[in-house]
Amino acid sequence: MAYSLLPPLRCSHQNSACSRATGEHGTAIARSIAMEPYRPRRKDLPPVPLSLLPRPNNRAVSAVRPTFMRTGVVHGAAGSAYIEQEHTKLVCSVFGPRWSKRMEYSETGQFACDVKYAVTAQHKRRRRAQGDDEKVASSTLTQTLAAAIRLEQYPKSYIEAYVLVLEDDGGVLPAAITAVSLALADAQVEMIDLLAATSAHLVHTPDAPDAQHAVLLDCSAAEQQHPSHLASLALAHLSATHSYPHLQMYGALPAASPPAAADDDWFDALMAAATGACEQLVASMRVALREGMVRKVKEAEAKEALDRELEDSTTAVPSGEHGAV
Repeated sequence: MAYSLLPPLRCSHQNSACSRATGEHGTAIARSIAMEPYRPRRKDLPPVPLSLLPRPNNRAVSAVRPTFMRTGVVHGAAGSAYIEQEHTKLVCSVFGPRWSKRMEYSETGQFACDVKYAVTAQHKRRRRAQGDDEKVASSTLTQTLAAAIRLEQYPKSYIEAYVLVLEDDGGVLPAAITAVSLALADAQVEMIDLLAATSAHLVHTPDAPDAQHAVLLDCSAAEQQHPSHLASLALAHLSATHSYPHLQMYGALPAASPPAAADDDWFDALMAAATGACEQLVASMRVALREGMVRKVKEAEAKEALDRELEDSTTAVPSGEHGAV
């Protein structure tokens, strides 16, 4: 049993039992129970708005969070990518394709992905050991990205991807799918097409005069925990084949049809909104890959110029040593 010294503990009990438990009254020597985090009382909590509209920072309902992408962030990896969507931040590194003598011959390669949360990624401190949610996320990413990689081009080889979640504010799984796809492209792994993922959410809007429900894209953790949040749909879209390697939905949809005539029901509305957002993310991914390629070319040119300068300086003979034997 592990004990930890605690600061003085104030107690309102004036009986002898409390004094015997704490040594001297009002001072705690040691306790073996874990300290619970401070939870404000109900009257101290800010009032919860009835509706999620308007969204924070006046973000439109059909807009994803501001996304920053960058490739080539991990030195030593075949490919890497960093994605930041406001307070959701993660980095991915890819190693391979590698050929292993221990593997049995296979006409198709193997792909594996491992997801790990940083200890301080969430409000509650996480354990260093891999949790159940990390194992489920690793299995989901492995199956999803394997559908986009041309594994038949890498016989008896394996490709590994590692995702580290630095900060979690909702939408980690779609962001991880996008990051792994971007890192694979940075590693020049042959793929069918870039794979982008996002989420669409159905919320109740009692304040809206025209409709009682609305479709929101890429909700944060606070928005997903709001009482008016009804359902969420996360998907990964492959534009080349117009397929969805990943499709996951939570919640219940209302029986009433959406106001738009083009959508038969709310499921079609969520699918259409998320698919359109994925196409926008693919365009941003292509820009990030192009910028990363430009940086690699400049770094290679600078390194080549430095090596040439060092070679010239070592081969040059000083003027005073021409006559020396």
